[in-house]
Amino acid sequence: GFKSPTHKVVRACNLRFIEAQFNKLLEEGKIKKEAGTYVIDLQQLGYDKLLSSGKLSHACKIIVSSASAKCAEKVQAAGGELVVASHERKE
Repeated sequence: GFKSPTHKVVRACNLRFIEAQFNKLLEEGKIKKEAGTYVIDLQQLGYDKLLSSGKLSHACKIIVSSASAKCAEKVQAAGGELVVASHERKE
């Protein structure tokens, strides 16, 4: 079949996933704590986009390629920060 040469697969996760996996990711060292804030680099975890489904109960600095506006509001409401950084994932 035909495959578009410009098609890009976007891996997305939501706040519910982060909250559910928080302790596991922290134990594995995939979440770091800096100055009282948890730092989560979703790009290193293989995710390109963060969606707003769910609720965040920790103050987190989340680094991701793209995120919805509602998601940014929820992260800030939890006392965190959302950093949107352009980064090409190597496949």
